[in-house]
Amino acid sequence: MAMENLDFIASVWRMLSSSLSWYFSWRRNTPPYLLIPASKVTADDDDEETAMAPPPSSDYLFCRLANKKLFRVKNGRSVLPDDAKCLMSSHGWLAFLNPRDCSLLLTNPLISPVPPTISLPFLGTRYIRRLVMSSAPTSPTSTTDGDECIVMAIATKTNTLLHRKNMLFFCKPGDESWEVLDSELKHDYTVAYSSKDRLFYCIDGFANIETWDLRGPSPLRICIDTSRIRTPNLPVSELNLRLNKSLRLKMYLVVDSCSGDVLLVWRYTAPLEDDGTIIDLTDRRWTRISFTTLRFDVYKLSVAKGSWDPVECLRDRVVFVGLCQPFILSAQDFPPGVVMPNSIYFSDDVQMYDDQKKDDVGIYNLRDFTVAPLFPSHHPFNNIPLPPIWFTPNRCYN
Repeated sequence: MAMENLDFIASVWRMLSSSLSWYFSWRRNTPPYLLIPASKVTADDDDEETAMAPPPSSDYLFCRLANKKLFRVKNGRSVLPDDAKCLMSSHGWLAFLNPRDCSLLLTNPLISPVPPTISLPFLGTRYIRRLVMSSAPTSPTSTTDGDECIVMAIATKTNTLLHRKNMLFFCKPGDESWEVLDSELKHDYTVAYSSKDRLFYCIDGFANIETWDLRGPSPLRICIDTSRIRTPNLPVSELNLRLNKSLRLKMYLVVDSCSGDVLLVWRYTAPLEDDGTIIDLTDRRWTRISFTTLRFDVYKLSVAKGSWDPVECLRDRVVFVGLCQPFILSAQDFPPGVVMPNSIYFSDDVQMYDDQKKDDVGIYNLRDFTVAPLFPSHHPFNNIPLPPIWFTPNRCYN
């Protein structure tokens, strides 16, 4: 009898230890925030983190994904210019562009008491399509041998009055200039970083892909032969949708930091009438019309087969795309109901210097191919003038 009691106590203890381990695991993981302009919305005054920060910190608010509450972050006076525009978020850091002189700055608003500001070299253009960081910057006082932060940029350079070209650049915080990468990719490319391979992956609009190893004294370029994309079997209605000339496709490259899988995400957007029908843009200028997300397609890179294979289910994974460095999280790392597994959380990725309405924010469910709004209709977040940015909280350096 005594042995049976001991076995029962041991089994209960193991179950309790497992439950506590899971509980503290998701307690340590903070769900992503949305960074949003504060000038058009009001923070929740009863929130313990709400504080009126001095300009320009008060120009931006954060929104918790768990409860949709808005809050300001208590921090010291920022040295960012008042009209600095937030371009991108990566590893809990924000990249700002000063529109007056095109200077680039990195900052982390969650580091107290004064958010650090790191200057990047002068790139010479305000048309920066994407910034990707290999890691958070290293603290100036750090003595550890952690991975050095590398920043890759896709920027549009104007060679002549009518000729613009997208180019790849990279630098490290503290460098005096950017280095141009001699990429063989064509137009409309994007980039992602794999912490598992420690490589930058670049892809163009034709699904051609190359990798860059930027850790050594000279950039090392490696081509990957991806001669085909295996498209899923589609019903006639879907085929007709894709042939619609009003569609605009957006491409994202995202790497699962746990598995190392490289995913290609296609986003289909179109201008819609109030009844949901697609607006015919044959004789209209699309630059003044708001685009709405209709669906996503996901493909996984198979290096062995040289193909992009369709992904029908992400299981517990959640993809975040928008005006940020796209990333993947596991729904199991958070309390139940905070994020929806097998889904894509998206925000508008129209750059801030464009004049379109930027309220295309929602959740795409890969199980039933539906799009749901992230916020209820009465939420103050709706109809904001600037695109929200996904932000992964990180209260420290690398």
